[in-house]
Amino acid sequence: MDRLTNPSIQRLWSLFPFLSNRWNLKGKATGSDLGRGCFQFCFDFEEDMQKVLDNKPYHYDQWMVILQKWEPTISDTFTSKIPFWIDIQGLPKHYWHQDMLKAIGVDLGEILDFEITNSSAKLKVFVDGLKSLVLDTMVDFPDGSEALISLVYKNLKNYCSHCLRLTHEKKFCPDLVSENEDTTKFRSSRSEEASKDLARNYYTPRDNFIAPRSLRESSPSRAPSRNPSINQSRSQDLGKVRGVDLNF
Repeated sequence: MDRLTNPSIQRLWSLFPFLSNRWNLKGKATGSDLGRGCFQFCFDFEEDMQKVLDNKPYHYDQWMVILQKWEPTISDTFTSKIPFWIDIQGLPKHYWHQDMLKAIGVDLGEILDFEITNSSAKLKVFVDGLKSLVLDTMVDFPDGSEALISLVYKNLKNYCSHCLRLTHEKKFCPDLVSENEDTTKFRSSRSEEASKDLARNYYTPRDNFIAPRSLRESSPSRAPSRNPSINQSRSQDLGKVRGVDLNF
């Protein structure tokens, strides 16, 4: 049973002839679509199948392809293992020995093999292709010192530079999509609150309006009374105040 790492880009109908022609097998390899990005190859000869498994990993359309021998199991994570040769960079040369490589590899996956030469130190590890890659790690030494080690995967193709998974591009990363949605919701709520504050500050009840003092003082005087006696009494009072006799 096999799996595409990025089904949105990789197409099964063209994958089957691409791989079968590349393998140069003795017999035929017939591919079947199992749905949800999974598929299966059936081989005429067992030696052809073993040849294919021995030469992993594979990739198609610049994305990894996971090939694994069928097992009688029910799991959403089957298949997931990809064997990678990993070049260890940044490790002091006097620590290039088996125990140190095993200590580094145990956190990466199942260790299959290792290789130490005068120019390099490498590990072959079964990496979980559905999880994030480990591209660097901090190594502690017996004397208390530490060093940042870089891990370079041979034949590794595209992966998300944000979450380091093999299943999508960065622009489609679920982590970034959720962060953008949260940011949009936050900005929307802040905009609604600002609009409500503006509306509250703009409104002034008319009942609370008091005319300016200048307007009250310049308002017209009351109209004279139609009762002659009252008007005459008021004229007399006004004349007395001013010191003028208004009687004729």
